[in-house]
Amino acid sequence: MGADWYCVIVEAGRQRQIRAVLADKGYRAFVPMVKRWVKHARVKTAKERPLLGRYLFVELDPVNQSWLPVTATPGVQAVISNGGSPCPIPRREVDHLFDAYLAGWFDETRGDLPIGARVAIVQGAFDNWIGTVTGIEGRGRQHTVRILGQKTTLSKLPRNALRPAFGSDLSREPPMRSSDC
Repeated sequence: MGADWYCVIVEAGRQRQIRAVLADKGYRAFVPMVKRWVKHARVKTAKERPLLGRYLFVELDPVNQSWLPVTATPGVQAVISNGGSPCPIPRREVDHLFDAYLAGWFDETRGDLPIGARVAIVQGAFDNWIGTVTGIEGRGRQHTVRILGQKTTLSKLPRNALRPAFGSDLSREPPMRSSDC
């Protein structure tokens, strides 16, 4: 028969935690995420949030795996069922959702970087630094970026030298220059 995908309802905001716990228990879990700009204190940062609210997909082979470790996981509230029997989700549907997620279909931060956006510099002398977009020129092709922790402002960085900063990007300190030692 083989493994099928099932949809599980979890407590709000616990999708990542539950996915990690299920992975530790030997289950494959998938939470499609959407990346959006979030504005706080006049700074925009890219944040990933679950695309489908409180739903999480779990791959399970009911012949060889038990439901008990899944349903006993703290934060798991229910399994989508029909008459008490869990309903498998067609594999092609979950695979399509997974492929769309990997292809960036749910990435709303693509395209123009807004003023105030936190960005990671990915090319040039300031590769791997974090900055904030302070201006846009040339129909969005050039960006003025203030590097965090520096008093200088860089001008005219090309768009392809920047990407939205999110997650662990925002928690790290700017790299030290040899002149700072």
